[in-house]
Amino acid sequence: MQSSYENLNVLHRMIIVGVDIEEAMETITGEAWRLGDMPQWGVEYYALGRAAINATGSMFVLCLGGGGIAQKEAEANILDGGRWVVFALNRGRKEGNPSVLDWAQRNNSPNVQLVTGKDPNERDGFAEYPEST
Repeated sequence: MQSSYENLNVLHRMIIVGVDIEEAMETITGEAWRLGDMPQWGVEYYALGRAAINATGSMFVLCLGGGGIAQKEAEANILDGGRWVVFALNRGRKEGNPSVLDWAQRNNSPNVQLVTGKDPNERDGFAEYPEST
């Protein structure tokens, strides 16, 4: 991690918190219906994301692109009363599966806002690029 972020001069502003994955997995047992047939590695990422949101009590989330797991985290947080602002940013490749951007584009909730026009390659962040963007 240090080598990934050292050029950004942000390490002195970061706090890293250890999470017990088994404990995180236990906290989402009531949310298993939301995950469908997600592979085990995806369930673990979802559990870690939910643990982070719950630990911080976050009710306002800025989401800088992301895949389907972020979508599931957003859905759960919004049910808790959270608000998400999703920036249409690509992850370096064309999304092959629906992403959090696709979800935000379709979502009509006042608790979800999609911000476009910031990434010249934002089309790649959508599995299906919306015609209206």
